[in-house]
Amino acid sequence: IGVLGECGRGAVSALRATGPRVHVAGSLSKSLGAHGGFVTGTNELCDAVRSRFSGYAGGTPIPPSTASAASVAVRLAAAGDALRRRLRANSERLALRFTEMALPTPRRGTPWFCVDRGTSRGLKRVESALLRAGYLVPHLSYFGAPPQGYLKIAVSAAHDAAQIDSLAYALRDALDRSSTPPRVAR
Repeated sequence: IGVLGECGRGAVSALRATGPRVHVAGSLSKSLGAHGGFVTGTNELCDAVRSRFSGYAGGTPIPPSTASAASVAVRLAAAGDALRRRLRANSERLALRFTEMALPTPRRGTPWFCVDRGTSRGLKRVESALLRAGYLVPHLSYFGAPPQGYLKIAVSAAHDAAQIDSLAYALRDALDRSSTPPRVAR
């Protein structure tokens, strides 16, 4: 939601998926800058999701201010494609910098870059070096990630070309000081 599809309507819109078994669920974080998520559908579908997904157990609804911010973000995302074009341009710019550093890139247009240093220690060293340079590039472990995790860089439409380049050069310097050859987690 916010990035793919006409007016940012998401993957279902981008793929033109239809049918009784096609449902929309999404994150309010990532492109919308809030937190939480949503599932759209009939009351029966939403009740079934709530009863089968353990994440709802004991969950607290998002605060009204966050819901309001997400609502504004949805309206901004639907207003036009200017922000999505800028996001794609920024993603392509960082992909170019990754290519220049001989780092594999994610699929074209993907605004998330994940760098795997091979060891948890190497990832933490690069994370620390980037933090000292003024960049928050967290060392994370997600479901399906390598056991040692990876560094995740999220590109935004709010970034400008100079910021993208500066981050790339700081990453290059941090990687150059590391002895483990870099690779990108997919």
